[in-house]
Order: sequence, then C-alpha cells, then structure tokens
Amino acid sequence: FMFVAKKEVTKIPFGRDIIRAGQTILVDRTSKKSSESAKEAICARARQTSSESAPGAPEWPTIVMFPESTCTNGTALITFKQGAFIAGVPVQPITLKYHWKTADPCKVYGGGPGIGIILLRMLTSWHNSVDVHFMDVYQPDEEEKRDALLYSEHV
Repeated sequence: FMFVAKKEVTKIPFGRDIIRAGQTILVDRTSKKSSESAKEAICARARQTSSESAPGAPEWPTIVMFPESTCTNGTALITFKQGAFIAGVPVQPITLKYHWKTADPCKVYGGGPGIGIILLRMLTSWHNSVDVHFMDVYQPDEEEKRDALLYSEHV
C-alpha cells in the first residue's frame, strides 16, 4: 500500500523514514501548488498500468487515502475532498471504528495532547482495537469519471 498524507506526518517519530520508504504522496494543505502536484501524482499512479509482465495490472501499489482529510469524533461522516476521486478510477470504501479507553487516535491534532502522548498511551494500554469494514468496490460511471465532486458525493 501507498498513502496520501499531510506533510505534518513527517514530524511523527520515525515517520519521515517510513513515509520515504512507502513512497507516500505528501500534501502541504496550505499550498495550492502542493495540492495540484498531489492530484497529478494520484492520477498518474492510479491510472498507470504495466504493459510488460502483466498487461493491465497496476504499476504502483494500491493508494490509501482518507477522503475526509481529517479525523472527527467518529459520530458521522463529513464531506469528502475531491482529490481522492480525481483519477476517476474505482474505489473501495473502508470504514474504521476505534475502540479506545485511554487513547483516542483521532485526537492527535486539533487540540489533542499530541502524537507523543497518544503513542505513549496506546503503547501502554492493555487493549486497543479497531473494526475495519470493507465495503463493495464502487465503479464510477462516465459522468462521475469526468466530475470528481459528483463522484465524491455518490460514494
């Protein structure tokens, strides 16, 4: 797997090395130029296929994106950003539901205690779990392939 992530994740301990090894597409959310570069990279990687050993097979690993582009309190979905749908290729939605008692992994930024404290709490907790629900692959129609906003609203 390969991720799309905000550039701030490079500040996480060992994050920079993991991100570099995973060929993560980084986005500076304060820079329009960075957002455009990320969209171009997403499109290129999502659409590029191998023609040599396995015709039609993806040349890049699967791209993992969090189209809400933030963490929430987990009670509802918020509007998806268009960047996750700009390539017009099929997507497989996945939901994550964290079960935590001492460390909410979504409270890292935006007023939470910070990544160091969250990691410490998670690593010293007896039990941390998450439910991962894989939904059906969504195949965009021709109109959705041309309109990322429409596509994002239908997923």
